[in-house]
Amino acid sequence: MLRWTPATRVAVAIKRGEQFVEVSDYGSALKEFQKALEVNRNSSLAHYRVGEVFFLQSNDQTRSPMSSVKLLNGDLDPK
Repeated sequence: MLRWTPATRVAVAIKRGEQFVEVSDYGSALKEFQKALEVNRNSSLAHYRVGEVFFLQSNDQTRSPMSSVKLLNGDLDPK
């Protein structure tokens, strides 16, 4: 039986965000990563993906360094 746990919600939001990145829909990707961060503020993977989107947009000076700091202080999952 599938349970809609916080960990599942984070994983689904991150996966959906990754799918939006694949088609270069960065705005929708950021929204999905934000959903993951609303469930788990310490999600290192979500912070990493946010930084990655800003890097892909060549907007890495805006938020990428902050996302990097948060990812290192997060849950470090995946290791």
